[in-house]
Amino acid sequence: MSRARDIVAPSNHPPVLAFSANLPPVIHQSLSSDSLHPSAKHSVVNHSPSCSPTDHTIAQFTTVVRKALSLPSRFVLPARFATMPSPAKKLRLDPAVYSSKWYPHNNHLPLKWFTKYLDDANKPFYQLQALREHQHARLAEANRLLPGSSSQPAVAYVLTRDFRLADNPALYHASELAAALEAPLVVVYPYSLESLQAHGTSAWSLLLQFDLLQLLSRAFSAKNVPLVVLNVPEKNKLDSLLVSFLASNNVGYVFANIEYEVDELRQHIALASCSKFQFFCFHHQCVVEPGKLATQKGTQYSVFTPWYRSWNAYVKANKNILHPLPEPDFANQPSFDLSRYSKPEYQLPEFPWQFKGEDYYNEHYRVTDLNQPLEHFRDAIPTILDYENVKLDVNKPTSSMSHYLAVGAITTRILIEELHKAKAIKTIDSGNSNAVSYVRQLAWRDFYRHILCNWPHVCMNRPFQLDYLDVKWEQLDETALSKWCEGKTGFPIVDALMRQLKQTGYMNNRSRMIVASFLSKNLLLDWRLGEAHFMENLIDGDFASNNGGWGFCASVGVDPQPYFRVFNPYLQSEKFDKEGTFIKKWVPELKDIEGKSIHNPYGSKISAN
Repeated sequence: MSRARDIVAPSNHPPVLAFSANLPPVIHQSLSSDSLHPSAKHSVVNHSPSCSPTDHTIAQFTTVVRKALSLPSRFVLPARFATMPSPAKKLRLDPAVYSSKWYPHNNHLPLKWFTKYLDDANKPFYQLQALREHQHARLAEANRLLPGSSSQPAVAYVLTRDFRLADNPALYHASELAAALEAPLVVVYPYSLESLQAHGTSAWSLLLQFDLLQLLSRAFSAKNVPLVVLNVPEKNKLDSLLVSFLASNNVGYVFANIEYEVDELRQHIALASCSKFQFFCFHHQCVVEPGKLATQKGTQYSVFTPWYRSWNAYVKANKNILHPLPEPDFANQPSFDLSRYSKPEYQLPEFPWQFKGEDYYNEHYRVTDLNQPLEHFRDAIPTILDYENVKLDVNKPTSSMSHYLAVGAITTRILIEELHKAKAIKTIDSGNSNAVSYVRQLAWRDFYRHILCNWPHVCMNRPFQLDYLDVKWEQLDETALSKWCEGKTGFPIVDALMRQLKQTGYMNNRSRMIVASFLSKNLLLDWRLGEAHFMENLIDGDFASNNGGWGFCASVGVDPQPYFRVFNPYLQSEKFDKEGTFIKKWVPELKDIEGKSIHNPYGSKISAN
């Protein structure tokens, strides 16, 4: 029987922790306490050899345990650790899980196929940067051209994941050029349902994007600016059809904001490589654009804390980057003939999926005004000023801005500016301590995007740490995975959180770490299963943050050193849902259990139906 089955409790049987390492009592106690890594405040439990470090890290693991527990130098790990098999020579991803018609199973590829992306010359981000090298000069030259005739080529803004008017560099500069040339401005939104499905877009997120697209369409229509929805049935034709549409519709200048995932970067490269129009693209998601921060050796940061110090220093030295761009003041002239952009096939289609969560969405997430994200944040500032307390309670959301940030309805620059206006922060790292902590969390979003650009193999179902390609996760247990997804594992806090995710499309950051640790460190299932499930169910699904968070929790991502740290679901429950209020709300089967027994009803010998 696999451990994955052992750990999922039948309704009439208490859950069994199936990861005892038979360590001496003093080690068992220390590894089960919160004292091993005080700075991170994690609670940990032992794990089985299946999720132990591979044999080339045994010595390091032994050293860490020895130092943490002040053990004598003669201490060695139990034999079951020391005799682990060597890393395998082949990748072990299950092709049934990780294959699709969009991303075929490629375990036959040698390791060097992925390590080639460690060379900047092969990274799509730096390839695009090379094409942008003289962009500023080209844009200045274009703005100096004299207004043309009635046949003046149009200026196009390609809308991607930037559903807003303010602080939108591509839209701002496109509007400026259209005004300078007295040329028509056209907005193009390439829509491919197959592409959205390939990238795991949830119904929650797509509903939000449809809301914002409708609002933008009305805003542009009021300025006589057409919004063309370019419907592309097949994902692999998206780039070519977009280029073809722009080239064949009298478009001379194309503007877009940069997305940092590999597919999106390659789309930008395709646009930049077309000779029939000029292409201009702009950084918009990050406060500090990728590639600007480097260590003293000239390399890119892969650990957050030193990166964050560098990020703070860069922002202080370049304060202008914190200033959001205003909403562009531009309208097309009534005389422009825009009939070619008004065809029926250029309209947004009906929402494509049946979705049980639509009523909850309408009540909690529906957007009816483009200024709604900003007003929402202003209302959330009092909560942010209590951030350190709020984030430690699974019952409470923090700012509830993550879904707006994920689809580009607002930017982190605008949020930071609002904190300045409210006098919550003085500089990027000083002021109200809670507000500074909140800004630090915003910085994590920048950090994970920098990771995407500099280690693009994380977009290819590969861990950040390529050395861990050979980690052998438990063989896929569909029953265990299903119980985790449905919130039926028998662990109250895990079940409550997973049910919340299913019914609301959201859980806070601490909650995500608890269930991610449970899947990867307790069930020992491949973290990529959880990563995909989150993307397909979160309203704020964001590849960079989601991938980074799962890699961190599974100890295969950035800062992977704590490979032996596992969140204890019982201790986490006692800390972050002290009264059991959250558990009783989402797991009503346990509503009659009183006191601390709610966190571990089986261990308390209480019968729960």
